[in-house]
Amino acid sequence: MPDKDAATPRVFLVRHGETAWTLSGRFTSHTDLPLTPHGEAQVRSSAAVLVSSSLASPPPSSVSATRAGPGIEPPTPVPNHASDPDKSAPNPTGRKLIAPERTHCVFVSPRLRAWRTARLMFGCEDVQPGPEGVVAEMDRGGGLGAWRMVEEEGIREWEYGDYEGLRTAEIRALRAGRGLDGEGRGWDIWRDGCERGE
Repeated sequence: MPDKDAATPRVFLVRHGETAWTLSGRFTSHTDLPLTPHGEAQVRSSAAVLVSSSLASPPPSSVSATRAGPGIEPPTPVPNHASDPDKSAPNPTGRKLIAPERTHCVFVSPRLRAWRTARLMFGCEDVQPGPEGVVAEMDRGGGLGAWRMVEEEGIREWEYGDYEGLRTAEIRALRAGRGLDGEGRGWDIWRDGCERGE
């Protein structure tokens, strides 16, 4: 990105890594599933390409345990494999989209899979949500202050209601049995929504 645009505020959306239900095609909202080992590897690979190494390896003093809650250890660094083509996607410029010195806040869904993704992505695997959902304040270095990770209910996955844990074919069969869809018209989440969900 040109230096003249570097101060322009940006928002990056990162989806959580693979879970057992995303792998099997099941709709997941409030069911709190962990990432699979492959899901964790996906996140680490994305972090290596997206997040600059100074964020992936913050010094131990960069985490404010008072805001993160008692007993929180300094973050465990996420290996930065951006220079190793066997471990991450190529990055011809070597520049990362997310720089710690320009990060203000990371908002995270309250779901376990989202928290794990955020902690792996930003190199703070050991921290847990504390008061008011604040995980930790991270030093941006150079006297620039801190950025923080915050739980935000407004970005959680929507509720699938009766369709939680079901696959699309199972939902269509359920709806057909209840007489909800006309002949030849299968369920579409964007058009029909979810019974007792959002």
